Amino acid sequence: MLANVFAYLNKSMAGEIQPESKQQRMERQADSLADSQLWHDNYRASFLPAFQIVGPHLPHKYTDDRSRVRLGRFGHRTSD
Repeated sequence: MLANVFAYLNKSMAGEIQPESKQQRMERQADSLADSQLWHDNYRASFLPAFQIVGPHLPHKYTDDRSRVRLGRFGHRTSD
């Protein structure tokens, strides 16, 4: 690894490597941000994929109104 660092330093001191312009740096950072956002979105989706029903399907089973979870003030669960 140190050999690569020293080789890069020698090339940069000799003028073989052109410095990165501001526009190139901004494009590189935008690409990096888009890649990391895509990775993070895929990571979050891997835990709980949201399946969407397409086409005809059966209706949900009837749930008795007494067994439904109701939320009251400040998001607390209430019982009727």
